Amino acid sequence: MVRAYDSAGTLCGESFVDVAGSYGFLACSLDDPNTAANEGAVPGEQIHFTVNDVSVAPVFTLPSSIYNGMAFEVDLGAAMLRSLHKPTCVDGYENDDTKATASTITDPEGHTFYSRKRSWDQDWGKFTARAGYVYQIKARSSQPFAVTHPVLRLYDANGGLLDENDMDKWGRGAEIWWWNGSGKDVTVYVQTEEKQGQFGCRHYTLTVTPWSPAEFTQRFGNE
Repeated sequence: MVRAYDSAGTLCGESFVDVAGSYGFLACSLDDPNTAANEGAVPGEQIHFTVNDVSVAPVFTLPSSIYNGMAFEVDLGAAMLRSLHKPTCVDGYENDDTKATASTITDPEGHTFYSRKRSWDQDWGKFTARAGYVYQIKARSSQPFAVTHPVLRLYDANGGLLDENDMDKWGRGAEIWWWNGSGKDVTVYVQTEEKQGQFGCRHYTLTVTPWSPAEFTQRFGNE
């Protein structure tokens, strides 16, 4: 399964490969500028790809001027080969089970919860939060029927809990909105774990979206 996401982590298109060596045409939906919701990509935006829910290169940048039906060619052949030969329950970010092994988050990231020695899996990432910015952090199941229930926790560099959320009781995803009001740039850590402790392959997508003070006010107002 090949999926395409915009820079905010919104799924804009997907295509199932059923002929070896050819993954054919994938339609990527564009955002409707007349609505507040994010339905897809916008001109000039970066498109990220996953193969079987594992993030792969390259990242494709849409041109600043596009029209309905415009087609592009993106070669994922080598990336698909590497991804399809990885163990399906191990994502490309392991070992990231502790705060000490957290890697810098790049958007979006395809992760997998899996169990080892009958213990629950957890994933850690980090990013530098700019002073005054608001950050939208999402962990969302990328499998049909929402077979995982991600829980998000945000920590400061000293291990202090800043926020946590397991928003969707049906297991579709969790989301944190956090404002860096410290007056300086800081490194923060994101912990994600499977709330129900389910075993097996549980795939989800992690995204971190920064909003500058001006962007946030323009989109959401002062409240």
